[in-house]
Amino acid sequence: MDEPGQLSLFHLFRRSINPFRDEEAEKEPPPTAEEVDLLKNLEEYFQTTTSEVMTPRTQMCTLERDKTVAEAMEVFHKSGFSRIPVQDQKRDNIVGVLSAIDLFPYVEQRHQVKVQEIMRKPLFVSYSKPIHQLLTEFKKANNHMAIVIDEYGGVDGMITVTDIIEELVGDIPDESNRHSDPTWEHVEDGLIEMDATYALDEFNELYGTDFHKDGVETIGGYACHTLGKIPSRGEQFKLLEIQFTVEESTDRSIHKLKITAPPNS
Repeated sequence: MDEPGQLSLFHLFRRSINPFRDEEAEKEPPPTAEEVDLLKNLEEYFQTTTSEVMTPRTQMCTLERDKTVAEAMEVFHKSGFSRIPVQDQKRDNIVGVLSAIDLFPYVEQRHQVKVQEIMRKPLFVSYSKPIHQLLTEFKKANNHMAIVIDEYGGVDGMITVTDIIEELVGDIPDESNRHSDPTWEHVEDGLIEMDATYALDEFNELYGTDFHKDGVETIGGYACHTLGKIPSRGEQFKLLEIQFTVEESTDRSIHKLKITAPPNS
């Protein structure tokens, strides 16, 4: 049975389109599955803040301000992004945003022109700003990306128009498929390879575990916290009875993990 609240909302919407029709002569059809999903997303949309949708600072792709246009073109090509924040020595100091389309006039001078000469002024927003308000701000400012700051003024992450729209309509496939959501795949019998940025709550659902630590959102972050260090490439460890092997890592983070396959996978 359709929920009264859902039906009444679409009833009012249809009535607003044609308020003069004879309602006695036409029975209201129930909302479709797509309408119900959209309604649920819409309810959550108005309750969602920027911090819940943003890309965290540690996962941001950035450019140094003193890089040349040629170097920037290489980063755009490898990442598949159309806009990249510009930093001054560290991610906590974002000084601009560079759009791929802004590079074209400087192709011939690509080895001489620096990023800082053509970057745009960044838009800074609070981590607590509701995303429906931010979307309005994006529209007014004709902007597509914002840098999210915390209560102390430090960079918390970044958010785009696409991030907000996906909260309403679901994931929008990336045509380049170069920066899709963190995932996992079978690599051999009894083993999977997983991105270290795979969400911790989804990992718990997959394995039936109850890993939790305040402020930790990924399986890689949880592993580092539990071990008290950043494990190096090739290092093996266990969390409960689950065997982990670090496939890719740097001095600052781990990127890929090989793990005992989850049950019933």
